[in-house]
Amino acid sequence: MAAAAGVASTTLPAGWQWYTASAKTLGTDAGFKLAIPDGWNAYPKGAGVLFEAPGNDTFLQVDLTPHTKSSMLAEARYLAILTQRQGKFPGYQDQSIRAVNIRNSAGAAWSFTWQDPTLGRIRALDLMYVARTSAGPQSFALYMSSPNAAFNGNLATFAGEIRTFRSVP
Repeated sequence: MAAAAGVASTTLPAGWQWYTASAKTLGTDAGFKLAIPDGWNAYPKGAGVLFEAPGNDTFLQVDLTPHTKSSMLAEARYLAILTQRQGKFPGYQDQSIRAVNIRNSAGAAWSFTWQDPTLGRIRALDLMYVARTSAGPQSFALYMSSPNAAFNGNLATFAGEIRTFRSVP
């Protein structure tokens, strides 16, 4: 996901629409803006928003819950252990947890698979970092999930969402 490392694009791709979530609505220090494909639905979820593709099997979640560990790599490792303890992802299998540069910030990329009883094997990627905003530091987690067989085909959509993602005060 090299797109996550670059500067946010302000160009709206054809067939896409802008979505903005304000800090006030989210109850956070900053909000965000990104482009999503036409036909995707947005659902507020805690300190973030869940974006669902038509068919309800592929989604992106933007979560602004504050991170609690000293680094994003430590945060990703902690979340991997926590989700296994909580049983959130039946059949969980780690793929990788690694440090990545996201928008000039030390971030982490956590990828894994799990078994959904209806959809089969699901592949997930969670990109997390802390952005320096005019309102102060803001944690972001960009979690992408899709059936394993369709994941590589959905990477272009995910990359477009990430490429247009940016924090807003």
